[in-house]
Amino acid sequence: MPLVRGRGTGTCTIIGLSSFSYSTILIIYAKIVILFKSDK
Repeated sequence: MPLVRGRGTGTCTIIGLSSFSYSTILIIYAKIVILFKSDK
């Protein structure tokens, strides 16, 4: 049972990290686009 519980928390952590990194990538991408447009 502890293994299953550990897997559950691990999956939740992975999902949380992936969603966090996804939002971070979007923010970085938006900043790059803004800088690129302001350069032109």
